[in-house]
Amino acid sequence: MIITCTLQVRERLIDIQKSKEKRDSAIRLREEKKFSAEVQKASEAKKQKERRKLTLAVKNHRKGMKDQLEAILNRKSHDQLDNERVGNGRNTMIAGK
Repeated sequence: MIITCTLQVRERLIDIQKSKEKRDSAIRLREEKKFSAEVQKASEAKKQKERRKLTLAVKNHRKGMKDQLEAILNRKSHDQLDNERVGNGRNTMIAGK
């Protein structure tokens, strides 16, 4: 009788622990989804901001103000070169491990 009672208690405790783990994993998933949505919104906002700057620069270029467009294009080409350098450095660091 004592053995069956302890087994039932043990099973009940295991069930409670499993339900807590399920609840915690569901909460974690929700938080991850919220975070990823925030990151995605931020990246979209950044892209929109860059597009607005570029379209404004193109409009000004058409009107005769060429310096702004050239500055933006030069900055983008420098950013791309920097990203390539960082990417190559990252790969060599990982390969070196």
